[in-house]
Amino acid sequence: MGLIVGLLRPDIDFKGYEYVAHRVDIASSSSLNLGMQDHVHFYTQDLSLESFKIPEAEIYYMYDPFSEETYAHVLAQLVEISRYKKIAIATKGNARGWLLEVARREQWSTPEEFDNGNLCLFRS
Repeated sequence: MGLIVGLLRPDIDFKGYEYVAHRVDIASSSSLNLGMQDHVHFYTQDLSLESFKIPEAEIYYMYDPFSEETYAHVLAQLVEISRYKKIAIATKGNARGWLLEVARREQWSTPEEFDNGNLCLFRS
């Protein structure tokens, strides 16, 4: 996702977090080879760690592979950010289900759905 954003929108500073170090190495190398290292960055990170704090952003992207505990930790942080700043969250696959409950509870707008709900855009 970060490489596509970097190619299409060089004005956006993309930060991507991935649990698997090898994937981060490949993505970082690709970013460098494509000349996007100034605005596309990848980090090896376990998002479930209590010490990890999600940085503020205007838009976030979430996909399937989180455990229930990791979703709870990440979503709690995103909700907190959304209470003082408008954010958007793009989801793929099962991440939609986790965000639907949050959107209802937090009274966010109805998400835009694409590809029969496989891709969604939530706005706080």
